[in-house]
Amino acid sequence: MKRRWLLPAALLLLSALLLTAAGAAGRNRPVLVAVRCRLPRVSLLEENGQPVQSLEFDRFGQAAAGPLAPGRYLIRSAWGETAFSLRSNGAVCQVEGEGWTDGEVLHISRQTSGTLTVLYDGDWIWSLDGERAGEAVPSLKEGSCRFSHLPFGWYTLSDGRVELPLLLSEEDSNQTLDLRE
Repeated sequence: MKRRWLLPAALLLLSALLLTAAGAAGRNRPVLVAVRCRLPRVSLLEENGQPVQSLEFDRFGQAAAGPLAPGRYLIRSAWGETAFSLRSNGAVCQVEGEGWTDGEVLHISRQTSGTLTVLYDGDWIWSLDGERAGEAVPSLKEGSCRFSHLPFGWYTLSDGRVELPLLLSEEDSNQTLDLRE
């Protein structure tokens, strides 16, 4: 029996290890960029628009950009522009435009998702329910919880007593609920 998932998983693990090692050294490092479908031409630019490299994706939808110095960059594709920052510790952050990140990999995708930020007092006691709520990437900090890469649709935020329905749509893709008293 062939294990088709083994090679892509091994390549992704190897890329993550290389990225972590390069980031730990405090030097320029590559950034793994992933797409879900083929893009004909993707350009990596410095923030000022100076070209850095043209990205070519492998059959798994991945390309290594760089190595890059810490700073702010743009990726220009047929879908538009995606801006991102590369921190000195190697983390990919502050993505704007047609993409998102998990901190390690920059994912380029058309916007079919948004962000929900919940501001609260005390302990986090809320749950987000909905058909695709499990696809969100939650980030819990004191006083706020941010659900990024949340697919558009209807959701319910609940604490067991109160249910708050909300619609995340292209017209209203970045929402903030303030539950503080």
